Amino acid sequence: MRALQAGCKAVAPAPQGTIRIEQELAGRRADKRGLEVLLASPPSMKRQVSARHEHGHDATQFTFKSGDAYDGAWE
Repeated sequence: MRALQAGCKAVAPAPQGTIRIEQELAGRRADKRGLEVLLASPPSMKRQVSARHEHGHDATQFTFKSGDAYDGAWE
């Protein structure tokens, strides 16, 4: 019994900081696995990139407006 108690005392609980670090590492490892899968598949990566860069554009931002340097070129 005393040997069991001595063994229990030898294994101290981990400090809170250590637990948080290990939780963060677990999350980072999961992210890494997801990125490795993405990098291994070029079609998946292409879909991901195009999905991140799809924006709705206002067509008027691509036209000349009064006061622009090239506005006189159209007159």
